[in-house]
Amino acid sequence: MILVIDTNVFISGFISESYPWRIVDYFLDKRFTLALDDRIYIEYSVVLRRKKFGLNQADVDAFLDFTSLNSLFITPEKCDIKLNDTSDLKFLETAIAANADGLITGNMKHFEQAKNIVPIFSPKEAWEKLLFII
Repeated sequence: MILVIDTNVFISGFISESYPWRIVDYFLDKRFTLALDDRIYIEYSVVLRRKKFGLNQADVDAFLDFTSLNSLFITPEKCDIKLNDTSDLKFLETAIAANADGLITGNMKHFEQAKNIVPIFSPKEAWEKLLFII
């Protein structure tokens, strides 16, 4: 199974034991393949290191190292879909290029225009519909 995961899911997964935390755990157990591109990896690196989240930097560094070694890096093409937040376009483009089984985000409303192109899931929906069964 190939998934694209919005940065907000990983932030939530580091902060509390919730559906995003379960998704992070499954990723670290290699139960699915994470697809991303360089733009997404850079966003993960920058955002997860923000002091305001109070994350343990050694844990973040280990996660980023794991991610760089155990993910499917894609070079997607640009797409013409207009999203509410244009900075989220990289996730959609990567999901399309990877032929992903889904894109997981905590901001479902940001991807309204794309829900007929790629399956879009909240962390809870992804857990219940995709991950819990593997």
